[in-house]
Amino acid sequence: MKTINLAILNSLSPYLYKTYIISDSPNNDPNFDFISIHNRLTYIAEGETAYLIGGKKFTATRGTAVYIPPLTSVYLPIDKQHTCKKLGISFNFFYNKKKLLLKNTNTASFSRAREFYKKNRDEFILKNLPPLTLLAASDQLLYENTFQSVNEQFKNNPAENMLMIKSGIIRLIALILRNHTPKDLKSEPIKAWKNIEKAMACINSFYHRRDLDLKAIGTAAGLSESYLHRLFKAQIGVSVHNYLNRIRIENAKKLMMESGKNFTEIASLTGFNDVYTFSRIFKKQTGMRPSDFFNNGFET
Repeated sequence: MKTINLAILNSLSPYLYKTYIISDSPNNDPNFDFISIHNRLTYIAEGETAYLIGGKKFTATRGTAVYIPPLTSVYLPIDKQHTCKKLGISFNFFYNKKKLLLKNTNTASFSRAREFYKKNRDEFILKNLPPLTLLAASDQLLYENTFQSVNEQFKNNPAENMLMIKSGIIRLIALILRNHTPKDLKSEPIKAWKNIEKAMACINSFYHRRDLDLKAIGTAAGLSESYLHRLFKAQIGVSVHNYLNRIRIENAKKLMMESGKNFTEIASLTGFNDVYTFSRIFKKQTGMRPSDFFNNGFET
C-alpha cells in the first residue's frame, strides 16, 4: 500500500458511468479498446485474453482484474483461439459535476478531459499499481457476485440504489488492493512497439483521408510496407487495412450519434470513397447496416 495515498483512499465516493458484460469468441472479432476518459475495471470471468499496455503484452486469465486509469491507451489484439467473458465498469473515484459534462465520444471531449485531470489528480490514485491483479480463488466468487449486484442495481434504479452502487464499487477496489502484488503479472515486451504506436497514431490522425494507404502509414512508422504488414498482423492480430477500417467505422459511429449528418457526408468525412463502400464495411465490422445502427439507438 506504499504507492497509495491512504487519506485519499479513505475519502472515496465512486460514481458509476457504465457497466458491461462482453463475451468474445474466436469467431467474433472483439472491438479494440480505445482510450477512455473514465477509470475502467474489467474482470475476466471466463477464458483468457491479451492486453497491450505501455509496450507490454499481458495475458489475463480467469480471475484476473484489469484496471486502466483515464486517458490510458490500451489495445486488445484479435484472438482467434480463445473465448473470453468480461465483466466491467466505467467509473470515477469521486463524484464531480464538471466531470459529468464530459463525454467519451470526440476529440474536444478528450481535450477537456485532459484539462480536467490536470486539476483532479486524485482520480489516478491507483495508477502506480500493476494493471493486472489475479484474485485468490476465495475472492473471485465474491468479486463476481458483487459485480452482478452492482450491475443489477445500476440497470434497475441507479438513483435509488446510489449508495449500494458506491459501496459495491468500493468492495471491488478493496478486493484488488487485497490481492495485488508489487510486480506485474507475466508480460512480454512487444516487438517494435514504438513503430506500431506511430502507425496507429498516423491512422487515428489521418483516417479521414481517402489516400491513406500502407505506404504512407509505413513511412510514418519508419518501416517498409511489407515489414509493417507482417509486424502489425503478428502483434495486433489484424492487418493494417483492417485496423484502418475499424478506426473509420468507430469515428463514423460517433458522427452518427453527434453530428446529424447523413450517411453520404459521414462516409466522406471518414475516408470512404462512397456511401456504398461505407455501408458494406460498416456491416462487415458491426454485423448491421448503418441505418440499422441508427434505428437501434446506436447499439450494436
